[in-house]
Amino acid sequence: MDGFDLAGFGETPPVRGSAALGTQRDLLDRFLGSVIGGPAIVVGNSMGGGISMLEAALEPAAVEALVLSNSVFPWKRGSTFPAPIVMLGFALYELPRVGEWASRQRVTRLEAERAVRRGLRIIAADPSTIPPDLVRLHVDQLVRQQQDPDAGAAFLEAARSLLALGRRREVVRWIVGSVKCPVLVIHGREDRLVPLGFALGALEMRPDWDVRLIPKVGHVPQMEAPERWLAAVDDWLGRRTAP
Repeated sequence: MDGFDLAGFGETPPVRGSAALGTQRDLLDRFLGSVIGGPAIVVGNSMGGGISMLEAALEPAAVEALVLSNSVFPWKRGSTFPAPIVMLGFALYELPRVGEWASRQRVTRLEAERAVRRGLRIIAADPSTIPPDLVRLHVDQLVRQQQDPDAGAAFLEAARSLLALGRRREVVRWIVGSVKCPVLVIHGREDRLVPLGFALGALEMRPDWDVRLIPKVGHVPQMEAPERWLAAVDDWLGRRTAP
């Protein structure tokens, strides 16, 4: 299995100074073409799921199948709202100058280990389920980001780009409707960033997509319950390839 960090995240710098969704999709497309060299099973978590759907819609020959792990999905009327702290954060990111300040604070305000543990309390249903060595890797990565003057700006551009796309509901519905390959939706039932109702709303649009809902898990099931996450993916892949 091959993977890469999104532009402006992890070890990958912004591409031509950009971390917007279009740039991220272009990066994924180049990765699939130059590294994989053929149709691939693409797995994306959160914003990565949205980028993967966009790639599948625009370049169907590049994507053999999709696994959307707590992916972003269109807003579902009547669904539970994301956690208040998440709503507040995105509201701040949209404001000129305030967004720039908030994105810098997100990276630099707290000591790295404290910031990571606070973040895990938001994204995980039970942060104690995440192995200490994985927590340490996140702390080390945040230390590197805190030394990168562009890290806050990259996150802000990606967030604003995602929010701008979310407001274009007809485009979002076109993306979801244009995915032709098989899709597995994996979603933690306790997700406070992308509520379960959003995933169920997408599945109403695409009843042909398969779904595995994982109880007592939040936004990062691959970290909180890796055995259950892998079992869901393995079972789905096995069913697809069974004679």
